[in-house]
Amino acid sequence: MMLDNREISLLFWLAVVLAWGCTHRQIREGLINLLASALKPKLVIGFVMMLAYITSCVLFLWLNGVWDSSNLKATIIWSLTAAALMVGKVISNDATPTKFFGSAVWGGLKLSVVLEFVVQLYVFPLVVELFVVPIAALIGAMIAVCETDEKFAPVKRLLNGVLSILGFTMIAYAAYRLPPEFSNFWQWSTVLSFSLPIVLTVLFIPFLWLVAVAVAYENVFCRLQFFMTDSKMQRFVRRQMYWNFGMRFYEVNRWWPIYMQERPQTKEAFKQSMVRARFEKENGNL
Repeated sequence: MMLDNREISLLFWLAVVLAWGCTHRQIREGLINLLASALKPKLVIGFVMMLAYITSCVLFLWLNGVWDSSNLKATIIWSLTAAALMVGKVISNDATPTKFFGSAVWGGLKLSVVLEFVVQLYVFPLVVELFVVPIAALIGAMIAVCETDEKFAPVKRLLNGVLSILGFTMIAYAAYRLPPEFSNFWQWSTVLSFSLPIVLTVLFIPFLWLVAVAVAYENVFCRLQFFMTDSKMQRFVRRQMYWNFGMRFYEVNRWWPIYMQERPQTKEAFKQSMVRARFEKENGNL
């Protein structure tokens, strides 16, 4: 599993940034706090479950001849970037079914993923990559800052244009390199590597749904503790939620505003509020 020039450049600049950050007390303390937050039991368990699920998907693909050891690096990169980002997006979004699949799945299937993977097949010489990587990262960070305020809109358009030029340059380089190696490009192993992120994203959908379900229930259960002191009633409400909503996380999310508005006190009132959450469709929730 050899690293290409782009990956070497990324690791080099990451090491430089980390080394620089460790020389500053505030940044060093921030990194320590970030690491401590990332090592919380719930996050660690969730991350382990994600890796276990991805491993099972990889095993399934391997048994069916779709995955081999040459895809290991691409799988690791996808797991630590795309998969982790999709999980984070689901956790931070009380999504309806349409938004859920739009945000969590479409991101893995859109054309930019395919183009990015083609570009990754042909990288620049190391000296060039050492300049391209920090420039692209800086532009990306500046665009993120510009999105925080409308007054930066002209700057954002300019930076998007620069980033587009950089992207088209890399794609043009890939297109330039492709014809002489066209026969090699269309080998079965290359086609499998090319489609791997898409296949993994599709197989990842059930896990994303389970994450959304777990987060929806956890959020409601945590909030209920502040509004309901009767432990027996809490257990009753939990059982009723499982019975009425099951794996439909969007109904769990829909029920909470109903509870806050009506504040039911009896068991029958709780049941009726959950029935309304199931059958009173809002904003196209199905």
